[in-house]
Amino acid sequence: MGQVGLAIVRRLKRHLTLRNFWLINKLPVEALKLSEMLIKVLYSQPTDIVCDRLTKVGEITFTGDFTACCRDLVPPFGNVFNADLERLYNGYRARIIKLSALNHTYCLCDFNKCQMVKRAATIAYTPDLAATPAYPRDLTLATDKTCNLKCGSCRLTFLTANDAENKRIKEIHNRLLGSGWLSKIDHLIIAGMGEAFYSPHYLSLLTNDLQRKQINITTNGLLFTPQKWEQIKDKYQVFDVRVSIDAASATTYRKVRGGDFKLLLKNLNFLSELRQQNKIHYLQLNFVVQRSNYQEMADFVRLGKQLRVDLVYFSRLGNWGTMKLKHYRQNCLVVKNKYLTRDLYAILQDPIFNDPIVDIGSFNDCLANSAKRYGE
Repeated sequence: MGQVGLAIVRRLKRHLTLRNFWLINKLPVEALKLSEMLIKVLYSQPTDIVCDRLTKVGEITFTGDFTACCRDLVPPFGNVFNADLERLYNGYRARIIKLSALNHTYCLCDFNKCQMVKRAATIAYTPDLAATPAYPRDLTLATDKTCNLKCGSCRLTFLTANDAENKRIKEIHNRLLGSGWLSKIDHLIIAGMGEAFYSPHYLSLLTNDLQRKQINITTNGLLFTPQKWEQIKDKYQVFDVRVSIDAASATTYRKVRGGDFKLLLKNLNFLSELRQQNKIHYLQLNFVVQRSNYQEMADFVRLGKQLRVDLVYFSRLGNWGTMKLKHYRQNCLVVKNKYLTRDLYAILQDPIFNDPIVDIGSFNDCLANSAKRYGE
């Protein structure tokens, strides 16, 4: 064919690839084939973001999907019922998804939902961020929706796994236990869905099945009683506990979570005592900001200080399919994914939010934009 002919063929292939890229970019990520995902990753523009969650963090969902980072934010690697964990985590699909982090495009991520992306933009690059281990550093189990509360931001009614779902959850956990991963990964988080102390499956893992030194427990706190503590206190050497609350008063707590605030405070004081005795090694309070509770943000910080917690974490309201778009926009207090509403911006001017225990997470960029918008 000759050098000129080869050059023309290469140029034509590149033209067709770029044309495909333009078409692929118009498709939702979940609709892409492997080859299309690869083209999107290779031809997207790099960002200034440095994030290792796609290469070192994973989540197992109630359907058995194995996802990098968080469900609904990035396509899954695959499903645990179709292949073993190591094959899923290191297969072709997983490599393409991880490549989008290694080349800094993150083009398969949903930045509109991500709580970590703005924080990631401030992380300095180091060579270890490019490492892709054989299994994730952090793994969240979101395998059981069973919960003792029905928070409006998460679900519309009380949810409990039925017989078929219980069978599926048990099989997922058996596969995880059989893989050996649950004893090797650095951080195991229970639970990313449902309540750790209400789900019989999570409770079985926590009290019987796991052989680990360290455990991360995310809970609503209502069932974290001295009796539950007795069941798990000798199982692990290191406890990391994060309590999701979203309120600083009984009235608001009943409205957003439907729980008993008096009981919660009793258990929080118990957890605080454990933290001061260094029997648990990290204690965090979580608050999802929404229209029904934002006026209690400062009081929530005061509650955290009173309990002497390590961190008070505020996050943006996500829409997990429980709200119509109009209703969500009215409640999330973020305008066009860029500005805070004036009311929320005014609340965050309180100096208490400068306290070292406070993390306003993904609100930081909106706060800076809002200061310009409101002329302050």
